[in-house]
Amino acid sequence: MRIKSVQINNYKSMGDTDNTLRFDSDIITLIGKNETGKSNILLALAGLKFFKPVSKTVFADCNKFLLEKKVSAQIEVEIVNADLMSIGKRWHTDISTVTFFFSEDDSDTFSMRFDGCLRGIMEEDPEFSSLQSDTVTVIEQFLKQYPTDQNMQNLLSVVRHSQQMFVPLPEYVNSFRQGHLNSDQQKSNRQIFDSFWQVRQKHYDLFSQILPVILNFDNTLLRDVYSYDELKAKEALMKDTALSRYLDAIGTDAKEFLKANEHLPHTEHHSLRNKINKRNEQLAKRFNEFYKTEQIGFRLEFDSKRYIFLFTSGEASESFLFSERSTGLRWFFSCFMELERSGASKRALLLIDEPACHLHVNAQKKVLELFKVLASDGRQIIYTTHSPYMIDPNALSEIKVVTKKQYITHVFDLHKARFEGESEMETLTPLARALDCDFCHNIGPSFKKTNLIVEGITDYYYLMGMFDVLHISDEDRPYVIPSCGADNISRLVSIMIGWGCDFKVLYDSDSKGQEAAEKLRQLLVDPNDFTAKVFHVAQDADKTIEDLLSDADRKRLRGSGKELKAKFFLEQIKQGGFAPDTVTCENFRQLLTRTGIRT
Repeated sequence: MRIKSVQINNYKSMGDTDNTLRFDSDIITLIGKNETGKSNILLALAGLKFFKPVSKTVFADCNKFLLEKKVSAQIEVEIVNADLMSIGKRWHTDISTVTFFFSEDDSDTFSMRFDGCLRGIMEEDPEFSSLQSDTVTVIEQFLKQYPTDQNMQNLLSVVRHSQQMFVPLPEYVNSFRQGHLNSDQQKSNRQIFDSFWQVRQKHYDLFSQILPVILNFDNTLLRDVYSYDELKAKEALMKDTALSRYLDAIGTDAKEFLKANEHLPHTEHHSLRNKINKRNEQLAKRFNEFYKTEQIGFRLEFDSKRYIFLFTSGEASESFLFSERSTGLRWFFSCFMELERSGASKRALLLIDEPACHLHVNAQKKVLELFKVLASDGRQIIYTTHSPYMIDPNALSEIKVVTKKQYITHVFDLHKARFEGESEMETLTPLARALDCDFCHNIGPSFKKTNLIVEGITDYYYLMGMFDVLHISDEDRPYVIPSCGADNISRLVSIMIGWGCDFKVLYDSDSKGQEAAEKLRQLLVDPNDFTAKVFHVAQDADKTIEDLLSDADRKRLRGSGKELKAKFFLEQIKQGGFAPDTVTCENFRQLLTRTGIRT
């Protein structure tokens, strides 16, 4: 199971256009200036639950500039056979769309419409279909007597659409049962009615087991020490998010936790504390299966009505206060506990607002690495950031730019982002503009590698995909920088020369590429530089990078335009779903060899 896309309509600053997040990978990075609406996207998603009641009050804050339009959300989920087999069902691989929307009745909850294999499984269940038909008949009998009863009409609609719409059971369900089916004469109808809701709920419970759990992680870390006195009030425990997360993860309630530091007989103290630390050992064991960087122990000491949290490490099990270990490890441990308490360690969508924002540079980079570990095991992540160190320059397809125009939030893929007043000289820096930071001090060309400047984002996608296919090592890979068209490459070259960066340029072989290359020849004073640094994708005229793909591989690409096809190419290679044939591999190998990249 993986989420393919998320669309949020008319919530807070969101509108109903440019409001879709597509998961081109399992990590989405949201960047943008303050007040553009990044956090609103996370808030909207955090309020959604599959096949469980979602209160309308969570989404009461609609866009005040679009009051005539309702709040809604849509999530596309790819469900594969392995998911269905885990709940004892069979179906073909499918994209199921789940849409959350305001109910037309007066209930205080969102409704949820679903399709694809979820709907198909219910429709093909003979038990459900039979009970649904019989329950409709029961309700229609009473509607003949009470034709104007609105609650009864709503109930009939819920029953008829249960295989495609989840509506939390409203009060009029129990009202109908108690008011019309409670007599001995209605015993048979009551059994039909009750059985229908049970089978309906059984399906919903099964679907909940394969759909993602959406978790809003708040970055709060466990402290080294908590005092009994400050935690004595239950409210104090609940206010500390990190501590309540820990208690849920080990299955201990606040009462038991407090009791372990109260005046009790020695044997009872010893038993309670042992019990908690046994659970800590189990938690550490599961964490080590998750972390894999080093073996970490975890225990709690009780001292003079204090709770002291310790990590242990190494063969001698040397103890460290939490604050004595890296913030990256502490952050990862907190994230793990959030997954543990949710019971969704491998089917979670993690929402993280400004992760590691107070950490130093190396710690931020460590958290970015940990994201990749999280996403490698079936999870997905959406996070916001202003920090250039929390962005992977080799994964531009992960980046979504959030902007606001006329009070409405818009979301774009990085290569489609446009900013008002942007000059042509800033074509290298849409990312820096979105981050509101100085390009030359934070991000941009590599000072350690050769920078390969290409005409656009499609070139970037194809090259990054083929680097993987041809097993180009990280050491041999150039740092690929997509321009915004062939004409802008000369400007980027000027920057490279000014900053003393090594570079090469790759143009298409079409007329635009040829003309732009000639202009660049005039910029490069040394003719040898032009020969050594400027290349075309093919030696034949009128060729673009897409022409390096074989006819067979081009037919396998999906998407309505060349950018979407290129993104599909990279995404499928990353997921192991696309293996280019020998013709494509040889064409790219020849290109890389000509540009001096070791294959």
